Amino acid sequence: MSWKQVLPIIIIILALGLFSIWLTNPNDENVRKEFLAKNPTFEVIDLDVGEGNSDFATYHIKYKKPNDETIHEYVTTYQRCNYNEWRINCGNSR
Repeated sequence: MSWKQVLPIIIIILALGLFSIWLTNPNDENVRKEFLAKNPTFEVIDLDVGEGNSDFATYHIKYKKPNDETIHEYVTTYQRCNYNEWRINCGNSR
């Protein structure tokens, strides 16, 4: 096989890998909304997924409080519950 024949296969494999990574983590926008629902006056500066696997994901949420230029960090762990729903606590739903 020539390089021109192999390249599309490699691109497809990489795209599928990135798609599976996207599926295995909580949605950043949902994490942001959940954090701001509990802290409506805060400003989220950055979200970053740290440690994790297919069942757990640790989020580092950097934020500012009103009238405070200090950047704070809140770390929380999400877990995959039934039906691939990501929540902070699955409770008895497993």
